[in-house]
Amino acid sequence: MNALKKALKVLAFTVLGLVVLFIVLAIVLPGAQPANPTPTITAAQLLQNYQARVAAHDDAGARTVATTLTKKYPDSAEAQSIAAPLAELKAKMQATFLAKQAVAREAKAKADAKAAAAQAEVAVAKAARDAAEAKEKAEAATQAKKQLAGFRKHHDEVQQVTFYYAPGVPMRLGTYFGLYLVVPDDGGHPTLRWKFQYSGDDWLFVQRLVLNVDGQKVPGIDFPYGAIDRDNSAGTVWESHDEAVQGAERAAVFLRLGMANRVIVRFEGKQYYKDHVLTAGEKKGMLQMLNVYMSMTKSP
Repeated sequence: MNALKKALKVLAFTVLGLVVLFIVLAIVLPGAQPANPTPTITAAQLLQNYQARVAAHDDAGARTVATTLTKKYPDSAEAQSIAAPLAELKAKMQATFLAKQAVAREAKAKADAKAAAAQAEVAVAKAARDAAEAKEKAEAATQAKKQLAGFRKHHDEVQQVTFYYAPGVPMRLGTYFGLYLVVPDDGGHPTLRWKFQYSGDDWLFVQRLVLNVDGQKVPGIDFPYGAIDRDNSAGTVWESHDEAVQGAERAAVFLRLGMANRVIVRFEGKQYYKDHVLTAGEKKGMLQMLNVYMSMTKSP
């Protein structure tokens, strides 16, 4: 039994020694080759591949294969045979590349020129519009100045505006109903405002205006609490309201009032009311103010 164990140990050491020997020989022996070496493409095969790509007009592929052939087999007859064609191919590809770049630059230059021309056209059109608008504003300002020449005016140095009132419309004392204009000193957009004032011995506490134009009742105007200003002195009371003319519809109402034959304005209070018939001066003043305002703002 002991002899068998000894024989097995000897056999194991012998096998191990043979394995180590084979490994060492595989490492140190020169020219050792793998059992299945990778196939190497030949110069002839590369030349055949190159010619096939040239026939297919695959310039990029042909250049790649030719470069591989000249680098791997520089001294071969195949490499020598394609030296001149390869140089021509490189020159052709370079020329094609440069031509494409030139076309792209030309296209970009045309696009830039077209964009610049369009921008210049827009700028010229804008300059023309601006010049026309400036001329129109200047002409309107000149016309408005002529129209306002006969108007009463008051300049507010603090607010830097001028108030214009049509001649024949008091808008200071007594009862009246009319329009006036506020023009900024800096030439900004003017504001058309309307104002009424009731003056009498007794308070009405006006809450509503009712208009009758040539026998037709016009929708009334209601005033919220606090919208009416009130004052009194020496037995006389005043109730008034002042606001901007908002929108074309409200302006059209004043145009209708100015052109009417007879307009009755009723100041309705809590218990009492007072009627005021617009004078010829008040109606004329409305038309004058509307005309000047539309001329200054080019409103229809």
